[in-house]
Amino acid sequence: MTFNKEICRNHYLNDTPLENIFIDEYLPDAPGEYVKVYVFAYMYSGINQVMTNELIAKRLGINIEDVLAAWTYWESSGIIRKYYPNPEDETHYDVEFVNIKNAVNRYDNEPGNAPESSKSVKSVLSDESLANLYKEIENITGKMFDPTSALKIAELVDDGVDPSVVSFAYRYCRENNKPTDFKFISAIVRRWQDNKKNSVKEIKEFIEITDNRFAEYRQIMKALGLSYSSITDEERKTFNRWLDEMGYSLAFVLEVCSRAAGMNNKYSYVKKVIENEYEKQNKDHTSMPRKTTLNDRQKYYQQVRQENENKTKEKRAEVYNKISAMKALEEEIRSLSMEIGKILISGKENRDEALRLTKRLIGNKQKEKEELLKKAGFPGDYMEDIYSCYRCKDTGILDDGVHCSCFQISQ
Repeated sequence: MTFNKEICRNHYLNDTPLENIFIDEYLPDAPGEYVKVYVFAYMYSGINQVMTNELIAKRLGINIEDVLAAWTYWESSGIIRKYYPNPEDETHYDVEFVNIKNAVNRYDNEPGNAPESSKSVKSVLSDESLANLYKEIENITGKMFDPTSALKIAELVDDGVDPSVVSFAYRYCRENNKPTDFKFISAIVRRWQDNKKNSVKEIKEFIEITDNRFAEYRQIMKALGLSYSSITDEERKTFNRWLDEMGYSLAFVLEVCSRAAGMNNKYSYVKKVIENEYEKQNKDHTSMPRKTTLNDRQKYYQQVRQENENKTKEKRAEVYNKISAMKALEEEIRSLSMEIGKILISGKENRDEALRLTKRLIGNKQKEKEELLKKAGFPGDYMEDIYSCYRCKDTGILDDGVHCSCFQISQ
């Protein structure tokens, strides 16, 4: 006698079981768009049907950039793995969903480990999560880690900061044209901690309440008779253009909004008025020059940082072309830096000794790097980041929070 079960061929009538660990541990802190991508693709992983990132974006009605960012986020969380059919092409990859229960079982069966719930999940994934965190930050900043930054980031994680919060801090700064050096990132993370915001979800809500730009969005939407909760990406971009690119004050925008009282489509009217005004001003060569504002200085630092980043990349490319062994040597330094992070969060009894030995290895590799540069006719620090102001690293703010001498605003 045999027993068979009829297979339902229509996947719409099947079920997709999600692990409770995912729902309880990972879902609450994750951005909503990222959860949608995970669950939607998870369904297709169970029916062996090909699904591209482009199709996922189309089906979910989101940008392809959000889909790619979602996979980077889940990879940094340690619950998916990326596999690259062509190692030289980092834009195309396959995704494997990690069985979180198996990871927990492997951890719980090891001698000396108590069967804790959520903590055991993050412990068993900690090494992989940290490595993925470094990789994600490098993708966000477009720069390889130096040992100092890698060590400081590991110390943040060791102090109890969730890796997803560190990653979000870098992404938030990059997307909002803020500095992405560790000093600035650390200050932001510590500010969130001081306000008892320890998850990405809590931080996003905190930002929307305290961030000046979000406050400006709310005032403009209210003046237009619209709800801030329904603000679109297109409206955000338009408001940013008015306030940043065109340089209009919030007071001016609100005044134009007041002229639209009683109209059916205030947004279209205000947009047309402001754009016409901007076009008229650009044609009027007799208009008085604007004073330097805080926003002007922020845009200046943003431009300077971008120019210096490009110069740094050019110098590094020049070295790579002349010194064939440099990339491999830098990868060794990078790997050792990541190893420091793993040691810091490992909790091993010989942690201090392991840290000392690894730091010494990094120091030796750094000396080897300097010798290679000098031998090829370059200064020993030729590949270091370039800054127009090394005191504040082109941020306008010193370590103690005081404005740098290069920061000047006319009143």
